[in-house]
Amino acid sequence: MVVGHRATNYIVALSLVFCLTGCIRPAQFDSPLTPPQAASPLAWRVYMPFVATGEPSADATCFSNDKATQFYQLLRDDARQQRTQLVCNPALVKAATKRAVGLATVDPWSHVDAAGIWPNTYARDAGCRLPTWYGTGNNIESLMAGSGDADEAFASLARSPSHSRHIFGETDFFREQVSIGIGYAEGGVYGFYWVILTAVCG
Repeated sequence: MVVGHRATNYIVALSLVFCLTGCIRPAQFDSPLTPPQAASPLAWRVYMPFVATGEPSADATCFSNDKATQFYQLLRDDARQQRTQLVCNPALVKAATKRAVGLATVDPWSHVDAAGIWPNTYARDAGCRLPTWYGTGNNIESLMAGSGDADEAFASLARSPSHSRHIFGETDFFREQVSIGIGYAEGGVYGFYWVILTAVCG
């Protein structure tokens, strides 16, 4: 079967998202050697889904490029978004951009870079004061590669159950992460790289 170029990109992108499914670890698993686990629920609370307007927010000026801004607006305005707010954080933008550039140049397709550094450390080094009990692993990052189109990238992440829990705040743990940074870079094996970080930045 012959598949069009756009469809081929979408299939590759979706495959890359699913290969990282489940890689965001809950805070109680601090060691980088611990296998990925599903986030444990915190105390039960009731949250109403948040639907924002389609008007650009002042937050959007915080992102480093138009593609990151477009992804943010898709995520913010989606009816599935359960966070009460989603605020661009310059420290997380810096960390996400550094991660994206690393993936497009020297780092493996993984939540840990070539030097063995995980996303939580990237966020802290950029100035985000994560809760200490987050540890040094990954409680904050989703990755997508293979398409430079924000709509395709967003749709691929949204279709992955593990990543949708993160980006839409479908659990108490992720719902409290209202600070966001998005990085985008081009190059490397997969051509296009997206890094989405959400966190509680003290």
